[in-house]
Amino acid sequence: MTIDYKIVTFKFDYQPADKNPSHLLVILIINAGGDLFDAITVAQKFSEEKAALMINHLVSALAYLHNLNIVHRDVKPENLLVEFDGENHFEKLQPVD
Repeated sequence: MTIDYKIVTFKFDYQPADKNPSHLLVILIINAGGDLFDAITVAQKFSEEKAALMINHLVSALAYLHNLNIVHRDVKPENLLVEFDGENHFEKLQPVD
């Protein structure tokens, strides 16, 4: 099953009941843009417009997850993937981990 939102792609599958019915497998997508920590290290600073867009993506993603009764308990720059377009402009921020 896949749940897609503007920012969150949440893929999961259950183990067969005979193996372990209490396990939930979470499969995350690969993002070649790297994490926010690395992006901050390289850029040194972001414009107010880019920072506001990143916060908007983060808050939207967390609100979506909270509506599914899912809590991300480790929000930090290293757990936020950044996606850039071909011209190295910010496009999307995704929570992971």
